[in-house]
Amino acid sequence: MLISTIVPWFLVAVSVIVVVYHVFALYFRASAQELERLDVILRSSLYAHFSESLSGLATIRAYSETEQFQGESED
Repeated sequence: MLISTIVPWFLVAVSVIVVVYHVFALYFRASAQELERLDVILRSSLYAHFSESLSGLATIRAYSETEQFQGESED
């Protein structure tokens, strides 16, 4: 309070900083939510592929496709 009475321009600077911070915070929250959604989608497909590979392991080995599935898992 004392600084605003001595240097009134301080209130202008603080107001600008608060507005800029608010804009960046809104952008960051939206970006973080989209990244979280993308992460969930990618993980679910990875887990699905891993689960299907484990359940069909006998078939994969029978057709000698282990290298193909290993490559897909690494990608």
